Amino acid sequence: MSFLRFALGVVSLISVLFLNGCALRQTLDAKAQANGEAERLAQMKAAAESGNANFQNQYGEYLASEKHDDVAAHSWYLKSAQAGDAGGEENLAWDYAKGRGGVAKSDALAASWMQKSADQGRSTAQYAMSQMYAEGRGVPKNKGRQIALLQKAGLQSNPNAIHDLIFMGDPGGVAAAMYAKGERNLQARDEQVNNFHNEQLRQAIQNSQPAPQQMCIVSDGRVSYERPCPQ
Repeated sequence: MSFLRFALGVVSLISVLFLNGCALRQTLDAKAQANGEAERLAQMKAAAESGNANFQNQYGEYLASEKHDDVAAHSWYLKSAQAGDAGGEENLAWDYAKGRGGVAKSDALAASWMQKSADQGRSTAQYAMSQMYAEGRGVPKNKGRQIALLQKAGLQSNPNAIHDLIFMGDPGGVAAAMYAKGERNLQARDEQVNNFHNEQLRQAIQNSQPAPQQMCIVSDGRVSYERPCPQ
């Protein structure tokens, strides 16, 4: 019985040490991940402060989503938008559309900044602007501009724009064209996969076959003939 108690004690001790080791490893991994994230954020903030418009927008998005500080985020969106970044222009437009970030709601300002972003080819801004033209928010209702923006966004595979175009009867055939493009892409991908598998099969068959026997020419003084070379 004393040996059994001793053995159980050893097993328990090993289990505790193993679990403590796992916990320590998880803690170290979490700290390493946190340090890496902190370094990434420090670099992002430094780039934003140096005047990089793209990082100004990204840092604003971080403040809004992770720190829930819409006021601070708005100030970075404004800097980014004023520097001409399409993402900053769109985020600034949404601040004015929703009246967040410490600013009063203004459909006119929202439409103005959203149009700037849409003009740079940002599909989400193009779709949002199409809705503003459809509803007359910040701009007069204009179905022609609504459809034109939907088509531009649809050509960039924006799913909301394609959905609306289909609902409207697919004017201009953009939705049909994107569907056909998707089908071609799928076929091309399937062809690549088939070619890859065929090449793998060819190599497997080739590797499974014995190497061809090398032949040597020998002569007995009267006649020359071929025979397998000595290994």
